[in-house]
Amino acid sequence: MKQLCLFAVIFVLAVALIAGVTVSLFAAQERVEVRQAITGDRKAMEGLNVSFFCESDLLGWNTAFTVGGEAGTEFAYKPKWDRYDPFNRREVEMELLSTSLSYGGSTGLNVSAGGAVYAVSPGRDIQGLTRVASRTGAGETRQEVMSLADFYGWAYWNMSTRYYYSSSGDSAAQTRKLAEVFKVRFPDDAQVEVTVTKNEDGGVTEITTRPVGDAEPVLGPDGEPLPDTFYMEPPLTVFAPGDVGEAGIWVYPTVRDKDGTNVVEYRDGQGIYFIPRTNGNIFADYGEPALFYPTEETPVELRLSADEKQVHFYSNVDGVLWLTVLDAAEGAVIDRWEVMPFTGEELFFQRPKDAMLLGMDGDGNLFLTEESGGTARVVFTSKVDLDRAVATADGRSVTVRNMLRASEIDFAFDGERLAVADGDYDCAVLMVDKTGVVCTAAFDFSPLRDGAIYGYGSGMIHPLLFQPAMRLRFD
Repeated sequence: MKQLCLFAVIFVLAVALIAGVTVSLFAAQERVEVRQAITGDRKAMEGLNVSFFCESDLLGWNTAFTVGGEAGTEFAYKPKWDRYDPFNRREVEMELLSTSLSYGGSTGLNVSAGGAVYAVSPGRDIQGLTRVASRTGAGETRQEVMSLADFYGWAYWNMSTRYYYSSSGDSAAQTRKLAEVFKVRFPDDAQVEVTVTKNEDGGVTEITTRPVGDAEPVLGPDGEPLPDTFYMEPPLTVFAPGDVGEAGIWVYPTVRDKDGTNVVEYRDGQGIYFIPRTNGNIFADYGEPALFYPTEETPVELRLSADEKQVHFYSNVDGVLWLTVLDAAEGAVIDRWEVMPFTGEELFFQRPKDAMLLGMDGDGNLFLTEESGGTARVVFTSKVDLDRAVATADGRSVTVRNMLRASEIDFAFDGERLAVADGDYDCAVLMVDKTGVVCTAAFDFSPLRDGAIYGYGSGMIHPLLFQPAMRLRFD
């Protein structure tokens, strides 16, 4: 009987706790408010509708309002809607494995790069170790200094992809495949000291590698230098614009030396390569890379159209930005034209929205292209002040330059006005016309700052932790 009573008490307390949390959750929807900070020509914002989507575990808010007006919110416990798809939902990154070299004991050599540790076999993967080991006698220790070009043979690539909510990194076999298709030799003046020790039976028992010249120690989690572990970055600059879609990966890897020369030896010729998708919903395994569009033009950006039927290739030709529109299936040229003079050293793009692509160079020259009837054309240009300060709703300040580099950006265009939203952290909107930025608005959303709102999930109560995403449209 006592056990039954105890169970009843626990049950009542649990129900009361869940009921209290539920009441708190649904009361939270009544407290939703949007704080707005608007500067500049407020009339320029007329008709712009902004929506936030926020969620954390079992909670969700979908809030919409016209700038300067009241906000309406749809709240749900255990929301059924899909999470807002960030604008840069597709991503492909290629980089050379950095030369962070460490002692690997009797198993060989561990090469650390980008936070990962790659265990490699000296006899198979690193030519320099094989040669030093072959010249080391049983029971001896041998030390040699050689260039990284002789040590590695060629540089290894690492590629990672993200397609909607799936992501993957390379396997060792794929890393070697990319190295064979896009061969990059290290400069001869980048050197490494190699020490190999063998036992009396001729087996390798110890390998030590140490960069020669300028090198920095690799630091541990508490900032302490790790023993016999050093980092040396070869004087090479990697730039590999690309995009990932349902069919596979389009990418144009380049590597420039200190003189600005592209040092990649392309297996099938220079240009854009296509790597087909072969398995599952992520790119954990892909097929053989093949030349998709041969070109020696300097790549600036490479993006799929929203429907993934076209590849937009931006290139720098003698100080002019060109856009070449390619058929994504065949690689045939659909259209090609000059976009604008290109004197800046950088150009950052946002992903396609519908049939549009937004781009800007490092000097603030902004442009918008639109697909129509199988071709694409420039429909809007403007010059923006990248150093202009935008006041955020919580009293901080952010520059236009940093706002436009946000990872989650959305935009809307009505033929005359271009609204660009940073939904990554600052939740700010720029309104741009042909003269430049004419008005800015920044927002925050009460659940983001209300520490009293708690969510119930996974058997525990915890504060809400989520990042908002923004969408824009003109009414």
